[in-house]
Amino acid sequence: MGVRTIDLASIRPIVHFAERAVQERIFVWGPRVIPDCQLLFVLFGRAELTLGPHRYSLSPGDCVFYGSDSPHRIETAANVPTGFFGIHFDWDGEAPVSVHPSPAIRTVAGAEREAPPVEYRIGTGGGRPPLALTHVLHAPELEPLFRPVVDEYREQRPGCEAAMRGGMTALLVALVRRQLQERPDPSARRIAPALAAIARDPARSWSSRELAQLCGYHPTYFAEIFREATGLSPKAYTMRERIACAKRLLLTGERITEIAETLGYGDVHYFSRSFREVTGLTPSAFRLRPEPESEPGSERELEAQAKARREQTGP
Repeated sequence: MGVRTIDLASIRPIVHFAERAVQERIFVWGPRVIPDCQLLFVLFGRAELTLGPHRYSLSPGDCVFYGSDSPHRIETAANVPTGFFGIHFDWDGEAPVSVHPSPAIRTVAGAEREAPPVEYRIGTGGGRPPLALTHVLHAPELEPLFRPVVDEYREQRPGCEAAMRGGMTALLVALVRRQLQERPDPSARRIAPALAAIARDPARSWSSRELAQLCGYHPTYFAEIFREATGLSPKAYTMRERIACAKRLLLTGERITEIAETLGYGDVHYFSRSFREVTGLTPSAFRLRPEPESEPGSERELEAQAKARREQTGP
């Protein structure tokens, strides 16, 4: 089985093909391999996925990932309409130029059909070990992130390449975060009492010794495992949580002097300086920044001319 490593902080994804596919009858894609990566999201209906030697039954809300050189076969259920979002993409590219995958899709047979899929390991920083992406994950909350990418690809409006790259980045980050939530993290469990204490009272000037006592460790050892789990020292982590709380309070309209006092800053100027060091903005500038505009995704019927292309490429 091949292994490919991706650094999440530096991805520049390129969308090669994106579509909403609906099959009213049984339909089969593969067995095949593709030249890029693919994400599928099951909207409704049922399907069966064969990925190398593995078999999966797919239902609404399931998200599927596999990469190039990963033999797979997808079969929709008989007499049950099945709908997918499907996106072909690469994790990184210098320019967001789409290259349709269809010419390089290859049928596989014999022993090659049972070859294990390529494993993708995603580096997420913070001293955490790389995350091995799960091939099938039930994550219905990801559906809204698929829709704008598919709409941009179908509509091909000016700037769609940049919009797809941004949308795909948000989708991939959400997918990785979702899987990180399910992965056991021994380091985080060991410092859980300290993390909970900081979350309860971010205004308190927690010392490393106090936090270590909550977890039952010597301060030196505690500082080591705390950095291992979070990528930050206890002091830096506490500062980050305090500033995150300040951001939430600023958006409620509360006065800056009151926020500084609530978060334990004796001087509003010190609060402003600390806030700027972390965010790059003063509290006033952060409060006044414009909110990003969003456009609701559109829903269209499938075009007849896209149907043949979709059946060749896949969902």
